[in-house]
Amino acid sequence: MTNTIPFIIALFSTIPVLTWFVLLIFFSLIIKKKPKAFKLSVDIATFFVIISAASRMTYLWHRPFTGIISLIILLVAFIYTVLYWKTNHEWQSKRLFKGIWRMNFLLFMIGDFILFCYGVINESLHHI
Repeated sequence: MTNTIPFIIALFSTIPVLTWFVLLIFFSLIIKKKPKAFKLSVDIATFFVIISAASRMTYLWHRPFTGIISLIILLVAFIYTVLYWKTNHEWQSKRLFKGIWRMNFLLFMIGDFILFCYGVINESLHHI
């Protein structure tokens, strides 16, 4: 019983698509508004997606990549902020931060999938 919670956290941070899907189902049952449930599940799963991408990079190249991950997040924030300012010409900080956070979800989810595929191919070729 004491290992259950760490196991669930490890599972969710290893397979972020599962995390997002479970959260989507959970919030869809509670909230009843599909778009709001979708956005809330993305907001929460973003943390797990970033952790997953960082751990995959560390596993593949045997080095910590927290600095690079932080720079990527800051670069996404900078680019999104500039684009947001050019299209809206005003600051709505809550919408801006949510947009940055969700853009990080999209970027890191794609990156995590690419890292997963690379890792599978790399390990398969390594054992041939």
